[in-house]
Amino acid sequence: MKSHISKSRVSVPLFIALLIAAVISLASIAYIKREQIKAAAHAYVFGYPLVIMDITKQAFVEKMGPENQLFHIERFPPVDFRGVVRPNLDTLYSLAWLNLNDTEMVLSLPAESKRYYLLTILDAWTNVPATFGTRQGTQDGSSYLLVGPQWRGDTPDGLELVRLPTNMSWILARIQTNGEKDYPIVNTQQRSMSLVSLADWRAGKKPLPVKNWDQEDMPEEPIYQLEKMSAKAFMGHLISLMDKNPPFEEDTVMVKTLEREIVSPNSWGLLDQWAISTGVWLAKYKLKEARQDVFERAGWQNPPMELGNYGNDYALRAFIGMVGLGANRPEDAMYPTARTDADGEKLSSSEDYVIHFDFGETPPVNAFWSITLYDEEGYLVDNKINRYALGDRDDLYFNADGSLDLYIQRHEPAGERARNWLPSGDAPIFSLTARLYWAKPAALSGQWRLPLVKKQQ
Repeated sequence: MKSHISKSRVSVPLFIALLIAAVISLASIAYIKREQIKAAAHAYVFGYPLVIMDITKQAFVEKMGPENQLFHIERFPPVDFRGVVRPNLDTLYSLAWLNLNDTEMVLSLPAESKRYYLLTILDAWTNVPATFGTRQGTQDGSSYLLVGPQWRGDTPDGLELVRLPTNMSWILARIQTNGEKDYPIVNTQQRSMSLVSLADWRAGKKPLPVKNWDQEDMPEEPIYQLEKMSAKAFMGHLISLMDKNPPFEEDTVMVKTLEREIVSPNSWGLLDQWAISTGVWLAKYKLKEARQDVFERAGWQNPPMELGNYGNDYALRAFIGMVGLGANRPEDAMYPTARTDADGEKLSSSEDYVIHFDFGETPPVNAFWSITLYDEEGYLVDNKINRYALGDRDDLYFNADGSLDLYIQRHEPAGERARNWLPSGDAPIFSLTARLYWAKPAALSGQWRLPLVKKQQ
C-alpha cells in the first residue's frame, strides 16, 4: 500500500510538469503558426458568402429543379413553416439560380405589372450588380440578355445586355401582395415572367413550364450545413468555387494571402491542419459574437447602407450572409429589427406594448411598409385571428389628431384599437421586423427613425 501511495504522489507533479510542457509547446506552435492562423480566420470570413451561396443553390436545386429555370412561390407560408427564418408576408417570390458558364440566358420581365415589384440579381459573392422593377422605372415586358464575365458576342435586337460579374448568380423577384385575396393578380404577374437560353429564344421556343414551389419542401437551412463543414472541407470548397467565380480586383491582397498561407488542403501537414482549423474556429466564434452583439442592442437596428455593395468589407458581407442572405440594397427595401423595448428589455408577450407614430411620421416610403412579429428563433407566432403583420395596406385606426398607435400584446384591445392589434401570442420572447419598400431619403439617411417600442402605461 505504501509503495502505491508513493508512486501516486510522484505521478502528480510529473503530470503537472508534462501538462505545462504541453501548454508551452502548444503556445510555441501557435506563435510559429500565427500568420497561418490569422490568414485562415480571414479566409473563412472572406469566403463565407461564396460558400453559403453555393450550399444554398445546391439545396434549392435538389428540392426544386435545375439551374437556369424560374420557380414561383404562389402563396404565403403557413404559420408553422420552419424552412427559413423571418418569412416575408408582404411579397410573393419568384427565383432562379443562374449558371452562365456555358450558356447565356434571356430574362423577360412582367408584361403588365399591376403591383409594385423588385427583381434583384445577386452575384456569387452576394453583391447586387443588377436590379429591376417599379423603383427603377423598368418598362413592362422588357427583356435582358444575361451573360457571364467572359462572354463575347453580339447582343440581338430587342435585348438589353446585362453582364454579371460571376457565372453563378441568383435571381430574386418580389411582388407586392395585399393578402391572400391578391394571389390571382400577383400569380398572373409572376407567370408573365420568363427565363430561357439565348439559343431557345432565337429559335422561338417557349420556356419550360414553371414549377410552383411548395415552401414546405425546404431542406435543412444552409447555414447549419456550413456550420458542420470541417476547415479542410470549407477551404477546399472555397478554392474550387473561386476558380469558377473569381474574386474582384479589390480582393487582390486577400487572394495573395490565401495563395501563400492556405494553398491546397491536400498539401497540408498536421501543423497546417491544426493552424487552419484553429483560425476557422476563431472566425466562427467572432461571427457568432457579432450576431449576439447585434441581437442584444437596444431599440431598432437599421441595416447598414453598404448592403449589396460591400467592396472589401468582408466582415459585414459574411455577417449578412449568415443572418440575411439575399439582402436587397437599402434603397429598394429596408428591414429594421427590434428585439428590445425602450427600456432595453427583451420583448415578451407577458407585456403590452405600443408603437406611437406622431401625425405625419409613419414610415416614409414610396411603396408600402409593414411590421411583422416573430418568435425568438425568427418564426411566425400563432394567434387566434391569424394576424402576423400590420402595415399601411391594413384598415388601421388613426387617432383624432392624425397620430397612429400600433398595439403589440397577447390579448385583444378594446374597440377600434383592435384594428391596430398585432398579437404576440404565447411567445415568451419575440422580435419585430419592419419592412420599408422604396424608402424615402429621410429613412435612408437616418433623419427619420422608427419610434421605440414602449410598454403601455
